[in-house]
Amino acid sequence: MSTTKNLQFVAKDLSTDAVLLLTFDGEQQGIYSDFFPVAYKVIHFASQGAYTAQADFTSQIAFSAVDVQSGNVLPAKAYVQIAQGQHTRLFQENGALHFSTPTTLDDDTKKQLSLIGVLEEAVEAAINVPVKLIGAAANALTGAKPAANPQKTKTVSVVATNDTGSVQTIALGTHFTPSAMSPANNTTWIIDVVYSHGIKQPLTVFPDVGHGKSVATKFNSKLRAYVTSEYKESSIIRGPVQSPLILDVDILQLGASTVFQLKYDSASGQFTLIKE
Repeated sequence: MSTTKNLQFVAKDLSTDAVLLLTFDGEQQGIYSDFFPVAYKVIHFASQGAYTAQADFTSQIAFSAVDVQSGNVLPAKAYVQIAQGQHTRLFQENGALHFSTPTTLDDDTKKQLSLIGVLEEAVEAAINVPVKLIGAAANALTGAKPAANPQKTKTVSVVATNDTGSVQTIALGTHFTPSAMSPANNTTWIIDVVYSHGIKQPLTVFPDVGHGKSVATKFNSKLRAYVTSEYKESSIIRGPVQSPLILDVDILQLGASTVFQLKYDSASGQFTLIKE
């Protein structure tokens, strides 16, 4: 069962313009090589006035097939809701992309998959089977040196296989319905920052997934925040954000509604984000 979180980010008279980046870029094996985080929300605050930016989040995850243009993830061409321990296949029919109905990821399913690099061990961990890396194939993709006895380093909850006959970009994200944008009064605006159409919000992107290859991943629930103007909403983040981290929180551990206040110290030039 999915849960919904309502997040509000407030600021008043910051004395400087600020752009708040929200993303799920916590430390994970394969980040910035096998997959890349996406700019979840990008919120602009002016130097003067009071602002409230609302971001709705749901734990209902979904795979989507996407295109990338100028470093930005475009609206999904196909998507499917998926639950922990499930597997789906992306295929093409009558010129359109579709995802199959998710099925349980078991040992027999795993044996039929051709997984990308070190993600082989992730699927092994998910179904509680003794694991080893695929050896040279995994090392070639990651640049890692072979280990005598590779150990499990992470678990996985969902797997998607590309059966389209061509290279695809697959994203993992959330599925939800947006709220509306409206002014609260003359000085405070409710700024809706929900993704276009409210259907698929990409959080992580796996580029260049070849035909017959599978991506295996686990939703990273660590929400992080930075003040930076380097990204647009839905931009792919190709490397660590070069700005101070001002928030690192497990979004699933938050209450149904949470307010964070953005503050700026003009003396130090530092931003802080405080949970109210």
